[in-house]
Amino acid sequence: KEAKESAEAGAAAGFRELASMWYRDILVYKSTGGRGDLIFEEEVQYISNIADYLPYRALEKITTALQDAAKREKLSVNASLTMEMLLLEIRRVHRDASSADSGFRR
Repeated sequence: KEAKESAEAGAAAGFRELASMWYRDILVYKSTGGRGDLIFEEEVQYISNIADYLPYRALEKITTALQDAAKREKLSVNASLTMEMLLLEIRRVHRDASSADSGFRR
């Protein structure tokens, strides 16, 4: 059981780091108009599309959710629960941003 929990925690940390880099690229693309150095250069089309519809406030909320997940990891909160909370928040932010009547635009 302990090995399984350790593996889940490692996978959760890896995903969180990957997601942090992904949203960092979106923020860099958005703030530089596509002239910044991207980690995921080969995914520039996807990054551009997301940067176009996610306002800065949404990126801030996602960044905060990623930071909260890192804090929970340090506090030894259940990795599966932490990931579920993180993914639900990211999904909620994307849904809010893509809703035409949400008033969540730039």
